[in-house]
Amino acid sequence: MGLLFSKYPRRNHQSSISENISPARKTGDPVDGNVHAGGRRSGECPAISRNIRAFLLHCVTEYPAPYSEVNLRAMHTLKVAFDLPVGYSDHTPGIEISIAAVALGATIIEKHFTLDRSLPVLITPPPLEPAELSQMVAAIRNVEMALGTGLKKTRSLERPNISVARKSVVAGRPLSAGHKLAEGDLNITSRKRTRPKTPASSGPDAPCDRAWPR
Repeated sequence: MGLLFSKYPRRNHQSSISENISPARKTGDPVDGNVHAGGRRSGECPAISRNIRAFLLHCVTEYPAPYSEVNLRAMHTLKVAFDLPVGYSDHTPGIEISIAAVALGATIIEKHFTLDRSLPVLITPPPLEPAELSQMVAAIRNVEMALGTGLKKTRSLERPNISVARKSVVAGRPLSAGHKLAEGDLNITSRKRTRPKTPASSGPDAPCDRAWPR
């Protein structure tokens, strides 16, 4: 997630998407820009020329936007429909929704901020002050790190804890050969690191469901 500056800045909120990106269409220059989808249905967002490296920003055109109306999952709908990077233009109070948007795939966050909230502004909700903006950015960076690659595998830092965290199914009392298992015959225990490795502590978890007659 980063800041985006466009060679062809957006004119204003009232102008159409076509008007905002027409300079790039006329010159043929590739241009970075953002397109707001506030107040629109998916079908109302026009096709965007491939020479424009656009970002599609979901937003709710209300100030402040109620949490119950934010609908962050619409970012996924826009991403699938237009095959573009998506972001979120946040009109809610606070910083929580911007952070949540990044966790759901936003690559750009637009948020109003000011150097001093006591200055006269025409924005509602009140814009963030520098300390709040720093807090939001720091939280977003932590979320970005936490998202990872999506590949599920054992992390190196987990290995020392596996022998403690994984469980073993053991006999809870002496059992004779051919004994039909019943409730109370088996216990689930964890292995301590100081004990020698066993199949249960060095390999996959014991298949508890297979230990019981079906």
